Amino acid sequence: MVLRHLDDAWSHAYESVRAVLDGVSDDEWSWQPPGYDASEDVGPPPGSIAWHVAHLTACKNEYACHVRDRGDAVDLQGAEHEIPPTMPLALKALEAAHAWLRHEVEALQPEDLKLEANHQLALDEFLAMTIRHDSWHGGRIAVARRLYRNR
Repeated sequence: MVLRHLDDAWSHAYESVRAVLDGVSDDEWSWQPPGYDASEDVGPPPGSIAWHVAHLTACKNEYACHVRDRGDAVDLQGAEHEIPPTMPLALKALEAAHAWLRHEVEALQPEDLKLEANHQLALDEFLAMTIRHDSWHGGRIAVARRLYRNR
């Protein structure tokens, strides 16, 4: 059931990260919605779709490490990444990060769900958080797109 929820948050036809990213233009990609500060952060403008994609990619890579190393000290090797310079490369990196996370979740056994995953969370709660995280950012991207169209 966890894998189904992860898949739906990622790729459901209407309510998912992939659905909300479908058809994003180059201008939408880097546009910063009102209410975000144009801080000196390195990387895409905070609140932009590019920022959300970079953030989701980084998180999914780290989450995959936590799932892979469940019950043990987490080795974040493999989670490091550079923010790709173009939208197509950034979307490809996000797809790869999600595929890695999905692979690690698919390998779980029922007894693994009670092992610790992150910050003393049981793996089942950690997985629920990762799914909510996709939904949270998918919704924020949808709002950014609406604000862009109505600016």
